[in-house]
Amino acid sequence: KAGTSETGVFRKYPSKYDLLMAVYNDAWGVFNKALGSSSLDDPRREIIRIFTLLSKLYKTDPLTIAFMLINTGNTDTLLIERKDQAIISEENIKYIERVRNLCKNAVTRRLVARVYSVNSLTETILGIYEGTLLGWYLADHTKCYPERVTVGEMVRALGHILSLK
Repeated sequence: KAGTSETGVFRKYPSKYDLLMAVYNDAWGVFNKALGSSSLDDPRREIIRIFTLLSKLYKTDPLTIAFMLINTGNTDTLLIERKDQAIISEENIKYIERVRNLCKNAVTRRLVARVYSVNSLTETILGIYEGTLLGWYLADHTKCYPERVTVGEMVRALGHILSLK
């Protein structure tokens, strides 16, 4: 589509890894742009809005969303192999920081159960996002997951964790 040769691509990107990182960063940039600005009136509602947007984007482009989340989940492996270049991009960091700031706001304002620290709530929320979308991808492309959970089920689960009535 770019109208260039493989050699031309590797003039701009010195390796396949650098090309992968550019695609990964761009995908997260598109998602961050789609999120727009955040309302901190109730950070718990924003956490649910992020999940809802991820689910809508999964419906329209499941491969990109799966690519983003699966590669985020593989960060530990890639950190070991490439300590100088982990597969976590600036745009992915913006997303993670956004979720963390929402969790921090919810914990600080005591909007969630006191059992949660900022880090435990952040990792719980990120894990739910990643796990749900990975489960959907597996349900769509393999036989090991017979069916998906619904968006409504996950919103209710998030609401329970976030102490929403």
